Amino acid sequence: MDAELSLNSPTVNLGEMATLSLAFTPGSVAIASLQCDLTGILPADLEGIDKGDASLAAGKDVQYNYLGDTLRIIVFGLNINTIQAGILATIRVLAKIAGATEITFSNLVASDPNGIAVALTGINGTLTVLGGTMPTEQDLDNALQTISDGMTTLTTAITELVTQVNALVAKIQANPAVDLTDEIATVQNLATAITTNSQAVQSAIDAAKTVNP
Repeated sequence: MDAELSLNSPTVNLGEMATLSLAFTPGSVAIASLQCDLTGILPADLEGIDKGDASLAAGKDVQYNYLGDTLRIIVFGLNINTIQAGILATIRVLAKIAGATEITFSNLVASDPNGIAVALTGINGTLTVLGGTMPTEQDLDNALQTISDGMTTLTTAITELVTQVNALVAKIQANPAVDLTDEIATVQNLATAITTNSQAVQSAIDAAKTVNP
């Protein structure tokens, strides 16, 4: 019977952290070191890889790097301890795109304590992400630009409102009986514009929080 690597198939919501467990099942020949390539986990989505109990128990290190978009994982140690059944590593992946992605094995290599090659097979896993589309950095830039533009407009409107109110007060002081219908309408319009711009700025702030909470 050949030794076997396998992955679980977690389901998470968009934006959450998914944990893929790289499990090892020994075969008829003991294994002291191994490596595998995984396709389906993009470099930008990988948050990190931690040792599992089986690697720790055997005194093995877990190293990884990318060859293009292919993730290579190597489990080895400066000893001839054999690896027992269990979790070799946990792979942390940020779920950025909704849908189901198969995580596939390739280039499986293993050796016994004497460095002799041993057969190793792999059982693929699937990462399922529920939800829509993850906001991008461009979405954040757009939200921040909207906030900046809105604050500029808001500041201008407030400055104009203060000017109009001061003018209104001056006219009343000069002539309490003066007709201020037009001036009052201007002040009301400015107040409405300030309210509208404040709401737009708040909406942009809320949008920015969804991109970069």
